[in-house]
Amino acid sequence: SLAVGILINEINKGYILDVYKERSMLYQVARLKQHYIVCYHNDYTIEVTKQLKANHIPFVVIDPRPEIHEWAKEHKYSTYLQAEPHAELSMLKAHLASAKGLITLSDSMSDNIALIASVRLFEKEHFLPRPYYIISSAHTASDIEKLKKLGADTVVSPTKITAQRISAMAARPDMDNLIEEFLYKNDN
Repeated sequence: SLAVGILINEINKGYILDVYKERSMLYQVARLKQHYIVCYHNDYTIEVTKQLKANHIPFVVIDPRPEIHEWAKEHKYSTYLQAEPHAELSMLKAHLASAKGLITLSDSMSDNIALIASVRLFEKEHFLPRPYYIISSAHTASDIEKLKKLGADTVVSPTKITAQRISAMAARPDMDNLIEEFLYKNDN
């Protein structure tokens, strides 16, 4: 009766259900091949995952905040993890060994730096045959250079892209959405 009492107590607290949900999510992640790992949920992550879904590219979203469960339901993330993205256990849970690459979109430069360094160390420690494709974001030119020196393959600057789009629209208002028409239309 003591064992039954402990089991009922754990069920009431929700621990067993949480463990079951995490295990089923880890099984889903383990089946992924050539997927992207998207770190830190924010506005950029929402748009990136929409595009990945539209192009049928599998992905896993990792964020350390407990709100990731609600965000995953809201934005229809099929696979996600609540964990620190730069931790080795998180990389193993996200099945980094079979991933195509990693996308880090944190607002904090230190998070991006830590994640890029962790992934490059993970590659060396596990003797993986191919390097991961790492995409990051930065706001200043010096930050872009730092991230590239650390090992990011592509660094995107939202401020630079916005400035380029606005200046292109100012120069040629009739060519406003030409890029979007060619890249993001479903019938192209």
